[in-house]
Amino acid sequence: LSGIAPIVYTEATQVSSTKHQEIQRWSLFLERAIQANAILVGSRNKTESLLGTYSHASRVAMMLPLAQTWKSDIMELCTYVGVPIEITESSKRADPECGRPKQLADLPFQVVDTFLASLSGEMLDAIVAPTKIQEQYLRSILQKNSFKQNLPLSPQ
Repeated sequence: LSGIAPIVYTEATQVSSTKHQEIQRWSLFLERAIQANAILVGSRNKTESLLGTYSHASRVAMMLPLAQTWKSDIMELCTYVGVPIEITESSKRADPECGRPKQLADLPFQVVDTFLASLSGEMLDAIVAPTKIQEQYLRSILQKNSFKQNLPLSPQ
């Protein structure tokens, strides 16, 4: 980066209530970034990246500073720095528009992270192993979203 610009926080308050809210939200963020000659920063983390539980629309973000950080670590850091509980609790709610079904939202982050870390050969400090049913469910999500690991498609 050639220089550091001010960080602008924005909310998608102009999104209509159509079935394409996620697309509209990211479109609004991208439009604002282009108008400001800025880059769009996303909040996708390592857990979401590996599991593929992010929307196609969120791929317009040009920078993902949390992409190598587990969701459980982010939540722990939020608690440490005093992020209000209302905000961290919202991360536990299902967000189907972003690819996060309710059944997944009901699983503790530590269980999901432990499962994913074991698949990738990593070890986490707090090991909370998934049950057989949870593991089957997580494997089905991985299978369903596996195509995202190869996006964008490009010629060899």
